[in-house]
Amino acid sequence: ESAKAIAQVCAAVSPTFIDPGSVETNIVALDLSALKITAAQLNAQLKDEGILASALGPKFLRVVTHLDIAETDLAKILETLPKLLKRALVA
Repeated sequence: ESAKAIAQVCAAVSPTFIDPGSVETNIVALDLSALKITAAQLNAQLKDEGILASALGPKFLRVVTHLDIAETDLAKILETLPKLLKRALVA
């Protein structure tokens, strides 16, 4: 559920990032090829906000959810990640 919610807010920014229908596990794989920044740069921005993800390639970011993530943590991700994606699209 958490991974689906993350995928949905990312797809709402741009459907090129992910197809929420493809998320069947706790892993959200984002295709950042539409952005001018790299996955490592976005990952660093997320880390500055207290959110850990993984840049697994120049334009590939992986977000993994866990059962122990609190609702407040999920809310922070659902607010912060789309904000950073939007900023990167217009940069």
